[in-house]
Amino acid sequence: MVDQTPINRFHGYSWEKVSHDNQDAENQQMSGFKQLLSDVAELAELQARLIVNDVRKSTVATIQPTVFVIVSTTLLLGAMPILLFGISSLLVEELQWQPHVAQLSCAGGALLVAMGLGALAIKKFKQCTNPLQRSLSELEKNFETLRVMLGKTSQPTADHQL
Repeated sequence: MVDQTPINRFHGYSWEKVSHDNQDAENQQMSGFKQLLSDVAELAELQARLIVNDVRKSTVATIQPTVFVIVSTTLLLGAMPILLFGISSLLVEELQWQPHVAQLSCAGGALLVAMGLGALAIKKFKQCTNPLQRSLSELEKNFETLRVMLGKTSQPTADHQL
C-alpha cells in the first residue's frame, strides 16, 4: 500500500496553487473595491463642487428679485394709502362718483398692480433656481450610475470565479 499512487482530489491543483489562486482573486476584488471607493469619492467631490457652484449662481441671481420685492413692498406700504385716498378724492370731485365706489375702485387697481409685481418677482425667483435643478438632475444620474456599478460588482463574473 505504501507503493500505491496518491489520489489527487484537486484535479491537478496543489494546495499551494489553490491558495495562490484564492489570493489573486481576493487581491483583484480588493483592487476593484478600492477603485470603486476611489470613484465614489471622486464623484462625491465633483457633485459637491457642482452644488456649491450652482448655489453661488443662484444666490447672485436672487439679489435682483429680492431687491424688487423689498422696494415694491416698501413703496406699497408707505405711499399706497395716501395715493389711493388722493385718487378716490379726485374721482369723487371730478367724476361725481360716490366716495365708497371711488375708494373701492382705487383699492382694486392697487391690488392688481401689487399682484402684477408679485407675479414678476415669483417668475424671477423660479428662474434663479434653474441651476439647482441642473445639480439635482446630475446627482440623480450619478446615483443611478453608482447603483448600476454596485449591481454589477455584486454579481460574480467569470474572472472572479474559481
